Amino acid sequence: MRYEAIQCIHVLLQLIQYTQSHSHSHGMSLSLSLLTPYKAVVVKNMRKCLDDRKRGVRACAAQLLNKWILILDTPV
Repeated sequence: MRYEAIQCIHVLLQLIQYTQSHSHSHGMSLSLSLLTPYKAVVVKNMRKCLDDRKRGVRACAAQLLNKWILILDTPV
């Protein structure tokens, strides 16, 4: 279940990135500002997942945590 939850957050982040980079042609954009209020909570919980007993969960959490921090700290 933890792995699937992490994957959902990852897909959401990818969707927002995609719509931002393609919004000029589709007229639709999801903003990273929608995620900013949740940054602290997500980072806190992702760090807990880094100690998970399952290797797949730890690996996925590490990738998502890195991407989440990098993308949300980049000025838009």
